[in-house]
Amino acid sequence: MQGGLAHVAPQAVLVDALLLQRTPQEQLGITAAMDVLAFALCEEDESAVLSCAKQGARGFLSHDAPIDELLAAVETVLQGGIHCSPHLTRLFMLRAAGSSVAGPGPTLPTALTAREQEVLTLIARGLSNKEIARDLGIESATVKNHVHHLLEKLNVRRRSQAAALHATHHLAPDPRLSAKGIRSN
Repeated sequence: MQGGLAHVAPQAVLVDALLLQRTPQEQLGITAAMDVLAFALCEEDESAVLSCAKQGARGFLSHDAPIDELLAAVETVLQGGIHCSPHLTRLFMLRAAGSSVAGPGPTLPTALTAREQEVLTLIARGLSNKEIARDLGIESATVKNHVHHLLEKLNVRRRSQAAALHATHHLAPDPRLSAKGIRSN
């Protein structure tokens, strides 16, 4: 690469996240004047993405991102913004919510009713109230009530925080959900 990028002076550079994590930007020919978009071959490699963010990358895409998302990401970054794929955003929000809700609170398995545990599991899978209602064979209004009660019991304000608690406590999927044909991720 030796100066290759600096010679053409691009406004933005699309770099593999693992390469950027392992190779100093100077060796890649990336200068401070360039906007960096990292693209991850494996979105679950959170450490690579975090390392890229620490190095100044402001765009994060999966390897299979459609061309329109790539173009939107480049435009966003060139305008000074940050672009992050929906999947990575969800991972980071769950991680952040998990750290912000630490403290005294009920233990999940004993504090929630069986139905609230089912609803929480489906929230953690990313289902909407409408999808949860359909999958459990109940009304949307009933799901809203369950969600309200479980958020209250868990002492959190958002569904993402409840999902993070679910992930933090490593709750096993309820076998009844599988028996009912509830889809899983």
